[in-house]
Amino acid sequence: ISSREFTRIIFDFLEALGVRERIGSWIEEAARAGDYATVDEHRQFYDKLLNIFDELVEVFGGQEMVCADWLAIINSAFSQLTLAFIPPTLDQVLVGSIERSRHPDLKAVFLIGATQKQFPVPVSFDSILSDAEREACESADFALAATAGQKLAERQYLAYIAFTRPSEFLCVTYPSVDEKGSAVARSQFIAELESLFENLVEESIAGEQIDIEKVHNKSELTDLLCGQLGGDSLSDPWLVTCGSVGVSREGLGELLNDICADEELAEVGSKVVSAINYDNRAQLDKRIVKKFFGEQIRSSATRLSTFAACPYQYFARYILKLEEREEFKFEPL
Repeated sequence: ISSREFTRIIFDFLEALGVRERIGSWIEEAARAGDYATVDEHRQFYDKLLNIFDELVEVFGGQEMVCADWLAIINSAFSQLTLAFIPPTLDQVLVGSIERSRHPDLKAVFLIGATQKQFPVPVSFDSILSDAEREACESADFALAATAGQKLAERQYLAYIAFTRPSEFLCVTYPSVDEKGSAVARSQFIAELESLFENLVEESIAGEQIDIEKVHNKSELTDLLCGQLGGDSLSDPWLVTCGSVGVSREGLGELLNDICADEELAEVGSKVVSAINYDNRAQLDKRIVKKFFGEQIRSSATRLSTFAACPYQYFARYILKLEEREEFKFEPL
């Protein structure tokens, strides 16, 4: 059948069910109760329902398909249907980027990840066209990307926007190390802030106490117990508190036993137990060990430091003798 016939059949079915009248009655009831958010919700849904079928007819016209294909298209349209709601209060949280052209009035800003490489935006340099060539193209009315100097100036402007938008509170955070454990340089703009304002206080959340009473869900509880009870945990067990009272590792172990015995939390307990008892250390045959090391192990400070940092890296480099693959490519002289 065609899209027009399919739409007509669907609307005849909806009319037979009295859907339009039912939605209208819901709107009237919500309006009498003063629930204008629900009124707007029902109105938006019905308007978008009509728009979907109008677009179906407009796009596909007289094209004919089987009902299963039309239903698949309608299901896809409904899965992407969104409704816009006005927040019940003026207080709200916005997650965005400082590259946005417009910013609302903000009371507080949490600036996350202010590192030297990432804040406010990485500057990439074009290896094909020089800045002089770009300026020549610009003078000839050719629109190209900004030059390196323009990008650096834009960095300063974006940093100014980020720091001056909040009216009451500004919090700037940055990691001290990356995912590999290497030190990370903080953004130069943080030092400029410190030079402008003498009363700024830098705080570190490393070693911060964890109040177990503030654990809100099963996932947080699982992470807490795995982190504190794991065999390779280096954290201080007294960093976990219950209110103002410190909790020892033995106390956390007793808590885990109670969780395993609880019917509702038994699944959490089993996950924690399997995680903290997990051991994937491989056992090498003695003949293989003797073949690699011989009767006497000869090592060096470099090798021992590599093993201390990552045993697997030591195994791959010094035992398996793995090396990076050579890549043949063109490079500038």
